[in-house]
Amino acid sequence: MELSQIKPSSSSSTLPEKCMICNRTAHGFHCDVATCKGCKTFFRRQLLSGEEAKCVLRKDCYDLTKRREPLFRCRPCRFQKCIYVGMNPLALNFQARTTAPNCEENSFKTTENLIHDVVGMLLHLESKVEKFRKCSYNPDWKEIDKIQSLLSSTNKLSMADSYGEITGWPIKSDSRVPLKHNYFQTYYPKSKHWWFFNLLTLTEYVRTFWFFDSLDLQDQLLLIRHAVVGITLFHISYFTIQRSCQYLTQPDGSQHPHNTMPDYKIVSMLVDPMYRLKIQNEESLLLKLLFVCNPVISG
Repeated sequence: MELSQIKPSSSSSTLPEKCMICNRTAHGFHCDVATCKGCKTFFRRQLLSGEEAKCVLRKDCYDLTKRREPLFRCRPCRFQKCIYVGMNPLALNFQARTTAPNCEENSFKTTENLIHDVVGMLLHLESKVEKFRKCSYNPDWKEIDKIQSLLSSTNKLSMADSYGEITGWPIKSDSRVPLKHNYFQTYYPKSKHWWFFNLLTLTEYVRTFWFFDSLDLQDQLLLIRHAVVGITLFHISYFTIQRSCQYLTQPDGSQHPHNTMPDYKIVSMLVDPMYRLKIQNEESLLLKLLFVCNPVISG
């Protein structure tokens, strides 16, 4: 299995009419978005180049609410529009690039380029995960039917932009409200059930990888069962140290699981080692990927 191969974009039986970036005639769905061939090629080349330019005008060159046609010469605004409408780098297939067979130097450069591509795509995916955790989507865990239904539905990470960020964060703790030492607490529309929501989020994270859809249902369930809890604990632990917090912390500023819970030491056991090792962001992304690509999962 090559890490460069990422889940292909979903297909649709209805051909789109307009490119969501430039409004020209679309030629299909690319990177999960209806685009023309020009914007499809531009997005791929821009990711491979790693160019980080800034708009020299008003940063609205592709805002079609202000002009009939975009300013095609503005590459920064074009790339930002690609990201804004949801083009997914994980849908690209970066094949290994070699210029001479059996050449050690070229092989090294190819590996280096591949790692750079993978890390870049994982960074993009991580931003999607955090945006989803901060969005206003807040389902009641009791309404989620079965994991099989979840796996057959549209990946919910794409819903973050449509829901928008939740307001009123960070929340203030109220000492008058007694803590309940259970993970499946009562549902509150304005307060996320973080243990459930994080499990949901990291399940959707696993589903983004190209190989997941190639597995049959039983293997998908096996992978979710063995990987998601570990990835969830790793994710919230690293989120905690990024914010220099002592106890497990969620995006709304709350502690969940709370440090007074009987099994808190177990679920928070990664925090202290992460502080000692000073794990960098890129390292954390690759370690999470190892949870998913673990070859010794039984079954």
